[in-house]
Amino acid sequence: MSHMNQDEVMKALEATGLRPPAPVAERIGTNTVSDPDSKVRELGVEDSGRRCRDAKRYGATSVLFVPAVVNKTFPTPTPTSVRKRKSARPFHSPRNSV
Repeated sequence: MSHMNQDEVMKALEATGLRPPAPVAERIGTNTVSDPDSKVRELGVEDSGRRCRDAKRYGATSVLFVPAVVNKTFPTPTPTSVRKRKSARPFHSPRNSV
């Protein structure tokens, strides 16, 4: 939902009376905070914050956060990825909670 026109989404939600439990991100799992590339990690933190803001606007009660992807390229989380996950916490604090 984060890649959609928010005004159109809000109109549709109001017209139908629906409230999404959690917005679905367009790029979930692609910009992870475990990536060795610092630019990709920063995009992951930005995406997480955007999803939190979207969720709040849509009246959602939760957000899916995928901090790492385990595959052949990234078999285990790195110390850097653990630090970056912790840096994303301000988005998930009670003052920013949905």
